[in-house]
Amino acid sequence: MEKALKKMLLLLVMLVCFMVGTAFAGIKEMDEAYLNKDYVTAISEAGKVIADPNAFIYEKADAQRVIGHCYDDQENYTKAKAGFQKVIDTYPTEIGQCAYSLLHIGGGYYRQKQYTLAKAEFQKLISNYPTMRGNCADAQCSIGDCYDVLGDTEKAQEAFVKVLTDYPEITSQVSRAINKVNFASMTDEEALTILERIRRANPATEKNAEFLGRIKSEIEKLK
Repeated sequence: MEKALKKMLLLLVMLVCFMVGTAFAGIKEMDEAYLNKDYVTAISEAGKVIADPNAFIYEKADAQRVIGHCYDDQENYTKAKAGFQKVIDTYPTEIGQCAYSLLHIGGGYYRQKQYTLAKAEFQKLISNYPTMRGNCADAQCSIGDCYDVLGDTEKAQEAFVKVLTDYPEITSQVSRAINKVNFASMTDEEALTILERIRRANPATEKNAEFLGRIKSEIEKLK
């Protein structure tokens, strides 16, 4: 009985190793091909990962996203959109990959100067994946960029301010948006409230030192 149990455990370990090994091998080759801009191979290897019954769902979603990126990098936006949309349609539980894919669908429209369509995709990301705050902040800032390019300064201002008020802890996007916000159009109290909120949302770390120094400087100007 003990020998049979050991044999079963050994077979189970071998099965797990096989499952991880086959999926990992395809992923490694896919990633290497993509980094080398060998898009044909990357797409082929991604397809193998997706077809592999032993691959995990998150690995399949990642592979499908890579297919989208391969076409996006080549500016084939129609196929890129289809690739990214398939992530959303096929792997809806992988919300991180879905949010990231929507961000790139919007980015593709933006690069094609289809700003209305781009705004719609960015807004869809914010509405559908509110917990993915980094992606949402990026999308909100991109909405501001769309209005900015279209010459709608009022809506652009609103969009950029929303980045500061709704996502004060996402320093990368706050840094991007704060350059576009016209604080002169606000009362000192309004501007101070926003800046203080950003300061409180970000811990004083070495990584944030330069960013917080800039926020502190802006606050001092208003006092």
